[in-house]
Amino acid sequence: MITDKDIAKNLVERYMSITNDMYDDVNNLQGKIPGEEHKELRKAIGNIIVDIFDNVINRISEEHKDIILCDINDCIKNKKVEK
Repeated sequence: MITDKDIAKNLVERYMSITNDMYDDVNNLQGKIPGEEHKELRKAIGNIIVDIFDNVINRISEEHKDIILCDINDCIKNKKVEK
């Protein structure tokens, strides 16, 4: 997908940060908005996060094996990109 390693690493780090922020938004809104709204938002944001991982981050990591990815939930919470 992206052949330049530095660009690939930068994109992975940026998109990991973006997905982490989205994850935090969902958690921070729990109890602040009605339950059904939160459920809908959580589902929508979850779909976006999975889409970013499946279609961008994982595809980049296939080309750059040295950009090590961890479990999706751990990545989102800890912003891990490389070992």
